[in-house]
Parts: sequence; C-alpha cells; structure tokens
Amino acid sequence: MSSARVRSTTRRLALAGTAGGAATILAATAAMGAPFATQASATALHLSVLDPTVVVDTTTETAENDGSTETVTASEQPLISLLNGQDVLTAGALGEVAVANNDGTSAACSGVTGEGGLVDVGDAANCTTPGTAPVVLNLVDVLGLVSARIEADAITATCETQADGTSSGQANLVGARLVVDQPLLIPDVIVDLDTTVAPNTDLLSLVSPTVSALLSPLVSVTLNQQVPLDHPEGTDPGYYGGLSVTAIDVDAVGDALANVELANVTCGPSADLALVPAVPLAGLPIALGTLAVVGTGVAVVTTKRRQATSH
Repeated sequence: MSSARVRSTTRRLALAGTAGGAATILAATAAMGAPFATQASATALHLSVLDPTVVVDTTTETAENDGSTETVTASEQPLISLLNGQDVLTAGALGEVAVANNDGTSAACSGVTGEGGLVDVGDAANCTTPGTAPVVLNLVDVLGLVSARIEADAITATCETQADGTSSGQANLVGARLVVDQPLLIPDVIVDLDTTVAPNTDLLSLVSPTVSALLSPLVSVTLNQQVPLDHPEGTDPGYYGGLSVTAIDVDAVGDALANVELANVTCGPSADLALVPAVPLAGLPIALGTLAVVGTGVAVVTTKRRQATSH
C-alpha cells in the first residue's frame, strides 16, 4: 500500500527504529532566492526469476517538489515481508527514501542490510548500519554444478544533486565478497569486493580468467551501475539532468536467475524556475528524508502538512 504525503522543504525529521532505539535526525533548509522544481526516487529491489516464476518489486518511494511543496509517495508496509517465497535474496531489512527540496538539491538512498540493520539518509557516503547477519544474493546455481553468490553486511546506493545541476552517486558494498562454488574448485573461490567500487564495474573483471570463463555464459553482474538522466525538456538554460545509480544489477540465463536490480536511486532532473517559469512536474526534487529499518520492520516518519516558504 502506498500513500502520498506533503511536507515542507524546511523541516526537521526524527526517526527511531523499533528495535535498538536507533535514531536519525536530519535538517534541510531551502535556499534563498528563486525556487527549483526537483525530484528523487528510491527502489530497494526488483527481482524476477525464470524457474520457478517469481517476481518481487518493492514500491518506489518518490519525492517531487514543484518549487513550493514537496510531495512524497511511499509504501507503508514492511518491505522485508516482500521477500517471502523466494530464495534469491536473504536479508533482514530493506529500506528506501527520497527527498526533494525547492533549493535545487535532491538526494536518495535505498538498500538492504542483515537482520537488525538500519538504512537511513543522513550521510550520503554511509547510509547504513550493518545487521548481525549477512545479506546473501544468490547470483547463479546450476544443478549443483556451479553456484555463485555475493555476501555482504549491507548493500546500498545513494545519490545527490546540487543546485547547479551536478549529480553524484555511489554504491556501497559493506563487507562484501563473491563466493564461487564448483566441484573442481577446491576450496571455494572467495574474492573480497571494495566497499566503493568504480562506476559500472563488471564483477567478472575482478576474478581470475578461469572463474570468469566459468561464470560468463551464465551470469552478468554490474556493480555501481550509473546512468545519466536527461531532462525531458532538453538542455536549454534552466533545465538540468540527473543520475540513476544501481548498487548491483544482475542478468542471468538458462534456469538460473533472470534479473535483479538491488538498491536503485535517482536524483533529478531539475529545473530553475527563475529561468523556466512554467515547468510540467513530470517527476522533479532533493532527498533528505529519513527511513529506518530495524530487524523485520520499517518505520516512516512524515512531516507536517504545509507548504514551504522561501526566506
């Protein structure tokens, strides 16, 4: 179930998890001067499996700001419950949050942690607290002949857009490693992964030629996938693009995993309303909202329902 809520762009949010008493307090203040139309989004997981057919889509949290009011649409159900009935992803908590400010800035965070972990938007470079158990993403398992998986303490993606139209983003693979099991490979092949890998990194480029040759016919994995977003109105003055970041993108063939997009965020596009007086808001904001996920629960704190005013 999703709901829309209106919140001011000058606000202070406090959120406490239902276990452990974790709390995050954030503040965002609209800049002086002409407002911007902005947008951001966060999606924790899209998963589809060929055999048996399983599709899991967490709802996308979206934030849109028309220059005076921020509207956020978000799920009110515990996202972790959506993982029931599949064995591709094992996790304790899923989280997604997006915020759009009328000062031209936007930010978002989405991701997954082990049980007891926390996902929030406070520090764009580190928006998770790992849980007590690992996250396991099964990449491929072919009749017990070969299997590969990613284990991690937390997997998230974050992005930010500034008033000048510049955007940045990063995937964070906390404590991550690739584990490959095949009868002829004794012991298992284990490759530690950097927490902040370079944009659009091919996972198989990080393993030996032997392991790459074994897995490449079965699965393709991109880490920290980053794709620029164009403004639908073009590149005229006042229109700015944005950025899409996916922490892990998986495509597989045969009877294995079909597709996984784990932790996707978008920031922008945006528009300077001083230069573009009338902009159709077909999706435009910054993210400084807060969502905390602790154990198997999700808590969302909304702000007061009022229009923002520029000072």
